[in-house]
Amino acid sequence: MNITGQWKKITDDDCSKKYPETIKYDTNGIYRADASSTSRVHPLWDVGTYEIKGDTINMSTSNDAIIRYPIVFKDGILTFRDPDGCVIKYQQL
Repeated sequence: MNITGQWKKITDDDCSKKYPETIKYDTNGIYRADASSTSRVHPLWDVGTYEIKGDTINMSTSNDAIIRYPIVFKDGILTFRDPDGCVIKYQQL
C-alpha cells in the first residue's frame, strides 16, 4: 500500500478533532501534519515516523508514543480507526 503524498481530512465529527487537517507522507517513513489554524486542540499527529504493516500503520504521535491503527485505502480515501474506535478519513490531494 503506497500512501505517500498529501492528504486532507474529510471527517468532521467530535472524535476526529484531535487529528490534523492535512498530513503528508514521505517515501522515507516520515510524516508531517498541520492542524487547522482555528483549532485550539494540538493534534495527536504532528511530525514523526510511520510504518505500514499489512492493513495497519504504526505512527509516532505528538507525545512520542507509537500507536498502531487499522487502515483501509480505497478510492483515494485513507481511513484510520484509532484505539478508541474513532474513524478518521483523509482524501488524497
